[in-house]
Amino acid sequence: MSLACGPAKEVQKFLNDYDDKISIKIDLVDQDLSALQNAQMNIKEILVGKNFKKLKINFINNAVKNIIQQGLENKDYYDLIYSAGLFDYLTENVAIACMKRLYAALAPEGKMIIGNFNVSNPSRFIMEHILDWNLIHRSDEEMKALGLKISSDVHVEYEEEKINLFLIITKNGK
Repeated sequence: MSLACGPAKEVQKFLNDYDDKISIKIDLVDQDLSALQNAQMNIKEILVGKNFKKLKINFINNAVKNIIQQGLENKDYYDLIYSAGLFDYLTENVAIACMKRLYAALAPEGKMIIGNFNVSNPSRFIMEHILDWNLIHRSDEEMKALGLKISSDVHVEYEEEKINLFLIITKNGK
């Protein structure tokens, strides 16, 4: 599942290489209906002429506040839940509440990946003072601290330029 999926570019890239040998179900969740519709249109273009029998994609219009209040409606558990552009906007308490709901929807040994801008983001000044784009930047220690409120199996990774952090939480147990 991708939470706050936006245009779901990573799913589009994945589908260009998908060979239908494994069954896969992808839930794309966003509160912005136009973002979901755009993702759906672009994904449908990729799938034209392909007959994937083992692929199922759901486009779910839902807000984070609803997920926090009600949990996820999915009756199956997810092997992977990720969100790459949402948690930069969430306060610590809201982020923890959201992560608790997501963690509850993980399958045993499932992974949750939460992206966030790093405090050392070299574009931060421009983003905040010129673009008026104020995000909550977090350090790897702050990300780990968030994760440890959910599980003891947490670590933080970076993308190549170390502008974005990725908190990775693995659900232990069966």
